[in-house]
Amino acid sequence: MAKHHRFKDYFFENLPEVEKKIYTRTQFGFIAEELEQVLPSLVYTDSGTTHSRINYIGIIPILVEAIKEQQLLIDRFAETQYVKKDISAGTFELINKENEAFLLQNIPNPYTEKTEIKFNVPQSASIAMILIYNLNGEQLKKYTFSSHGKQSIVINGNEFNAGSYYYTLIVDNKEVDTKKMILVK
Repeated sequence: MAKHHRFKDYFFENLPEVEKKIYTRTQFGFIAEELEQVLPSLVYTDSGTTHSRINYIGIIPILVEAIKEQQLLIDRFAETQYVKKDISAGTFELINKENEAFLLQNIPNPYTEKTEIKFNVPQSASIAMILIYNLNGEQLKKYTFSSHGKQSIVINGNEFNAGSYYYTLIVDNKEVDTKKMILVK
């Protein structure tokens, strides 16, 4: 919202003396005419005057949603930095070790339509599972595998609501690794 609208500090100069006593400090707000172009329902003009007024209470839910979206972008950026750090640190060398279980970060992450999770099940394993959880720890989905070697699953964006999820690789009832994935819609 800030990129579309200028914040303006102002001091009421043309107010009656009675009202000037109320507004003794500098005030901050939006330019009503600019805000009206995007959110016309939050700007109104007093009858009999040309003064436009802004419903600041109505802006609060919009700001809250904007903050949520911004936090999602921050989380995405942090996740990207984490993956870059893993790659540069060489933690992906497990990819060539067929006798070890490993779980890779889903790609792409975040995702909208579909994402792929790659993992390895060692030859010695009896059973493997990938479990998907929401942030409350509730299991939402379970994939079971009896085959061995490098594998992958594709998760469609329509399977879950937008948000953050954790997925865990379990091999022979032992947790191998857990990763975070983000679905945006």
